[in-house]
Amino acid sequence: MNIFYIGPLQQQSFLGQFSASIVKEISSIEENNTYVYPIYGGNNTVNYTNIFETNAYPDINIQHCTITDVHPDLNSKTYFIPIMSAIQSMPSEFTNKLELIDEILATNSHDYQTLVNAGIDKEKIKQLSLFDCDTQQNEISLPLFHDCKKYYTLVEHENIETLKVIISNFLQICADNNDICLICYFEFDDPKDQSDIISFYKEAKSYYNANIYTDKIFFMFNKDDKTKQAIHKTGDVFLALNENYFPFLEASIAKSYNNKIITYSDLDLDTNNNGNVITYNIINKSLQQALTNDKTTPKNTNEVDIKKLLC
Repeated sequence: MNIFYIGPLQQQSFLGQFSASIVKEISSIEENNTYVYPIYGGNNTVNYTNIFETNAYPDINIQHCTITDVHPDLNSKTYFIPIMSAIQSMPSEFTNKLELIDEILATNSHDYQTLVNAGIDKEKIKQLSLFDCDTQQNEISLPLFHDCKKYYTLVEHENIETLKVIISNFLQICADNNDICLICYFEFDDPKDQSDIISFYKEAKSYYNANIYTDKIFFMFNKDDKTKQAIHKTGDVFLALNENYFPFLEASIAKSYNNKIITYSDLDLDTNNNGNVITYNIINKSLQQALTNDKTTPKNTNEVDIKKLLC
């Protein structure tokens, strides 16, 4: 079977890494011929075999792009992996276009529900199950906290306010529980954001009178993929902060290390709006319960393994 994949394979981005992982998954099906065409930029870890260099028309056309850019192929099966904003609505003209797609493969429950709410036929919407990823043996050495349950999160610039809520709640939990710690790995090296989060942490510790406790929150700024993998290896519970594509790849890595995963929807962060009250005054009981109980999202019954789908 001939499979044509169009995706955002730009280097040095979460979306590009996720796209490359999809290519790796579908290319591992030996009985299929996989052709790859990069959009929004390329990636030197991916081998491109362009469908236009062959005489074979694809049996399956996989388009990993925005709703604006997707184009149903009426001469082959079209599978669509949407790139959607967490606040995106669905104009009616897009709904008509998506009805021509054979399978829509959402990467998270938010996108899945947005498509369902827009009136797309449920039968054609699936949620991708997490991939199995390669693991390594290197760990982060935290001898003082060897026996602690280690929560960890990977932070992008747009996650700063979300992380502040996490820190606020975590400091409150630490007051009654010395058996947990939190590792925050930052994927950017903006000095202003670094000083901002450190200042916030100090203020929050003072506010919650947590200065008497040994630090249980660790900050790591812009290391490398090997360090990030070591955090997955060291940690026990992964906190996925985003609703879009980012949690899928990192959650797949976390799953490969047999870690528990708490998703954005479980954290219930969207309800944290209390007028002009500063962030660390907010006590999010839903978040506290999710952290202490290791709450995870129920599996979507429409979840599908992309390799099984393409076999």
